[in-house]
Amino acid sequence: MPATVVTKQSVGAGPSDTTITNLRFNTDDTVNPATTNPMVKPAAGVNRSFWKTVALHATVAPDTSINNVFIYSDGTIGWTGATVYGGSSGSYTHATGTDGTSGDDSSVATADITGWTSGAKK
Repeated sequence: MPATVVTKQSVGAGPSDTTITNLRFNTDDTVNPATTNPMVKPAAGVNRSFWKTVALHATVAPDTSINNVFIYSDGTIGWTGATVYGGSSGSYTHATGTDGTSGDDSSVATADITGWTSGAKK
């Protein structure tokens, strides 16, 4: 019998971990925000989403660990004027910024994921 694996997003100072089925970039530290605090492209300068902490969780035996996982893109982002950054860390850091306006820079998510392709997985 295969293990059951879910995707969880961590938010808040705690953090609180919630199983997700989709991920929406927005300008606050929430799970499944619908259209609350959307990303708005400014006339000049840069707005950022709050960074997202997402992990796979093996929840049912026979396995309770996951390894050899890779993430990659097709080499493009379909959003004009947008860049998606990724990274990995062994610990959680609470996302910060100004709710409804812009998230702060992440010291972990510093790589443009368009460079992570099937030939250069992360």
